[in-house]
Amino acid sequence: MLECDPPHRYAHTFKFTGYEDTPCAVTYELKELDDGERFSLIAWDMREGTKTA
Repeated sequence: MLECDPPHRYAHTFKFTGYEDTPCAVTYELKELDDGERFSLIAWDMREGTKTA
């Protein structure tokens, strides 16, 4: 786990076990809006051209 701020944000490292790619990071964010909530899934530190990308 890289970051945890329930229930707004959670970040962790990620790696497909079947690929030789280096791990990347994934962040999930929830933001309350007037008419509901916005969910964001952000992948970062992912090397371009890899199978993961």
